[in-house]
Amino acid sequence: MAVIPFVYFIRIKLYDKYVNGIDLDAMEVELNELKAKRSKLQVQKKKDLDTPTPDTVEYRSLSEWIDAKLSTGNIELIFRQFQNNLRDWMHLKF
Repeated sequence: MAVIPFVYFIRIKLYDKYVNGIDLDAMEVELNELKAKRSKLQVQKKKDLDTPTPDTVEYRSLSEWIDAKLSTGNIELIFRQFQNNLRDWMHLKF
């Protein structure tokens, strides 16, 4: 009785590896590489956050702000969003 679970466990490992192509060791190596890459990115982000940012702020005049808000592309986008919201509310198909 004690030998049967052990033999079955070995059978499952071999079947997964050679028939299904599931290699747990290769998955573990790949997972460790991804973790190392992720930790490296987090360290890089932390370094980027520690760098000082410039204290200057660009200001736009009122006319520049109005030109940006009321440009043709922005007005078209606003009307498209309104049309999509109206269509969703009324369940219409255009």
